[in-house]
Amino acid sequence: MEKIEPMQVRGIAPLCMKQYERMFATTRQPGRDSDKLYHRARARHVVVLCAGHWYRVDVVRVPSGNPVEAHELERQFVAIQADAQRLNRNMSTGLGGGNGSGSKHNNTGSPITRLKQSSGTFKN
Repeated sequence: MEKIEPMQVRGIAPLCMKQYERMFATTRQPGRDSDKLYHRARARHVVVLCAGHWYRVDVVRVPSGNPVEAHELERQFVAIQADAQRLNRNMSTGLGGGNGSGSKHNNTGSPITRLKQSSGTFKN
């Protein structure tokens, strides 16, 4: 039997499994004196940054609550890469299309939403 040493935080203290609860569905908002952590127990999406463009990808099916299968997520990430490359190519040639208009891309069978940044917050 192989023994695995416990993971440690900064090499000092063992990492407790309870801490994994907030690994996902948690946002850190910078503040002037200290940062704030926000945790959503029922998050259904992840935010992806690809080539300077932000996307929202659903990872949990509504209303069933079942996770999206890995092959579907892979298809969505490939679509995101293609969209980001297209946007950057269009911006470099002056054709536009890089405004992050929040359009829905449904060519993969599941919605991918491009997010745009406005005044430090993201909108879809």
